[in-house]
This record gives sequence, C-alpha cells and structure tokens, in this order.
Amino acid sequence: MIKLSDLCAEQIGPSGFEFTPSGHLKLKTKRFPWSVVQREFEYLYNTIIDNKLTRGFEACTGVGISGLAAGLAMKQTGGKIVTLDAYIEEALEDPNYGSHAPTLNHNAVAFETVHALIAKYQLEGSLIPVVGWTPDNVAEHIEANFSQPLDYVFIDGGHTPNQVIKDINAVLPYANADTHWLFHDAHDGVFSQDVKNFVQEKLGKSRVIVCPASEGCNDLAILQ
Repeated sequence: MIKLSDLCAEQIGPSGFEFTPSGHLKLKTKRFPWSVVQREFEYLYNTIIDNKLTRGFEACTGVGISGLAAGLAMKQTGGKIVTLDAYIEEALEDPNYGSHAPTLNHNAVAFETVHALIAKYQLEGSLIPVVGWTPDNVAEHIEANFSQPLDYVFIDGGHTPNQVIKDINAVLPYANADTHWLFHDAHDGVFSQDVKNFVQEKLGKSRVIVCPASEGCNDLAILQ
C-alpha cells in the first residue's frame, strides 16, 4: 500500500506535494484543493479490490489522490476509472465555488500532476483523467468509456446538498443496484436530510459513515 508521505519525498508533476497540518496532501504551489487522508485512501482502494470492481467514475479529481487509490486498485482488477474535474477550486484557490459559472481550467497544475502520477505508477488505461464540469459533462465521459453499468462511484464535488443531488442524478443512468456509491465530506451539512431522502427514494439506500471526522478523516461514507 502506498503511503501518502512517499508522494512528498520527490517532485511529482510541476509542483510536487506537501502535507497540510491535518494530514491531507496539497500542491506546494496552490492553497486548494486538498486530498483524502491515508485511511480514506486505503478504504477506497480496498473497496475496489475486495469487491473486484472494474468500472468506476469519480467527481471530482482534486489533486488526484483518491483517483490514484482507485486507479491502483483498478489496475489489479483489470478495470478503469474515469476521474472528472473542472479544476476551478485550484483556479480560484477556494473550495467554495458553488455560485461560480461553469468554467473549465485546462491548464491546471493538478491535471498535469495526475498525468505524472499515471506515468509514475504505470496506470495508463486504468486511471483516465478528463477536464469537465459536473453535472454538465458527466454523461459524455461515462459514455465514451463504458458500455456497461458502473460498479464504483466516488462523489467529492461541490459540498452543498443541491450539488450532491445533481451529481448523483448525473450518474444515476449509468448505475444499477450493484453500484458502490461513496461520498467524501458526507457530514450532515452536505449530506442533508434532503439528500438522505433523495438517495432513499432513488436508490433505496442510506448513508453510512465509514471514516469519521472524529477519527481524523473527512466523513467518508458509503451507501448501504
């Protein structure tokens, strides 16, 4: 299992990584975005390995660490994951972009860094990064890469209840009853009662937090 500390030991991509005081990785040259933490990285990886998942979609890429976990696992299962991001959080250096018009940052340092991670760990074909806005560009990139339903979905986009519902709705046509749905920062402020009601109605499932903030994580959750 890769240790996130190993990624700080060398220059990866044009910026390189450094830790935040809370144990997340960020680009040295940018304030945001921040990555998942080590325990969450391992949970994502193990979810794919343990369930032999092969068709994944992620919104959003951030600095590429959750995608790296999924890509490494998909390499083992013979699958692939498409990870989509507009890289607006990097451009604004602010995670609160909910009122911003859809904008695609094709020159993001994080996008270059994800490609550097792919080269370093030989994940060509296993981890596929694309520049796009969710929910607007979700369908085209899923349809370009998959002809069967997704079995792994990781949602870590805009942290508002309305955006979470939009992100789920965008992926729903490409999922089925066997799809594993995971969410980052799924605390009640984001995963509100409206979101809980929505996933119960549409998916017949409920949120279960598996890596809680009380234990140094970011309320990583899975639907069960």
